[in-house]
Amino acid sequence: MRKSLFLCLSLLLVAALLLPISAETHPAVPYNIKVFDTVGFLTESEETMLAAEAGGDTHGVAFYLVTSRTRLTDTRVNAICGIGAKNAVVLVIDGTKGDYYYEMFTFNGADDLFSDGDVDDILDADSVYDNIKYGSLYTGCASFFDLCQQTIADEIASQNAFPWYAVIAGAIGGVLIGGITALCVFLFYRKKRHGVSYPLDRYATLDLTDGDDRFVGSFVTRVRVQSNSSGGGRSGGFSGGSRGRR
Repeated sequence: MRKSLFLCLSLLLVAALLLPISAETHPAVPYNIKVFDTVGFLTESEETMLAAEAGGDTHGVAFYLVTSRTRLTDTRVNAICGIGAKNAVVLVIDGTKGDYYYEMFTFNGADDLFSDGDVDDILDADSVYDNIKYGSLYTGCASFFDLCQQTIADEIASQNAFPWYAVIAGAIGGVLIGGITALCVFLFYRKKRHGVSYPLDRYATLDLTDGDDRFVGSFVTRVRVQSNSSGGGRSGGFSGGSRGRR
C-alpha cells in the first residue's frame, strides 16, 4: 500500500512540474516586409530595399507597410494586406507629403507579443518618430520594423526561458496534493478501525406511519439573452487592430 501511494504521489508531482514548462512554438520565416505604397510616398528603389530588408527571425509574424491619403480602419488594413488569420504587424503611413502620420496595427497572435509599453517605445523612438515626421520615410520604416523584430525575439525568448517560478509553484502544489492525499488515506483507514460505539439498531427502532410533502412557494426567474445575430462586430475572421498613432 505504501509503495502504491508513493508512486501515485510521485506521478502527481512530475505532472505538476511538467505542465507549465511547455511553450508554444512558431515556425521560422524570413524577415521581410511586404509594401503597399498606394500613394507613392517611397521611391521605387526605397520600396525594393525595404521589401528586401533582412535582420532576423520573426517567429511566424508577417510585416506590412501601407501608405494612404487618409486614415485607415483595421478592417480596411486587413483587406488591403490580405491578412485574414495570419499573425501580422502593419505600419500605416497616411497624410500628404510633408505632413505624415503613422499608425501601428497588430493582428491575431502578434497582438499578444507587444505590450502597450512595447508599442509606445517603438512608436516614440527617435529613429522612428523623427525620420517619418521629417520625411525620411525609408529610414523611419526600416527602424520601425527592426524594433518590432527585436521585440518579438525578446518576447519569444522570455516565453521559452526555463520557468523557475513555475517549477517552484509545481513543487509546492505537488507537496500539497501529496499531503492531502496521505491525510485522506490516513483518516479513511482510521475510520475503518473504529466500530460502532452504540448498537443503535439493537435498542431502537423507527417505523414511519405517514408521509406528506408540502410546497410552500415557488419562484420563476426570467433572463433575457441578448442576441448577437444583428450586432456589429468584426468580420473577416481576425483579431487585433490599431495599437497607436503618431
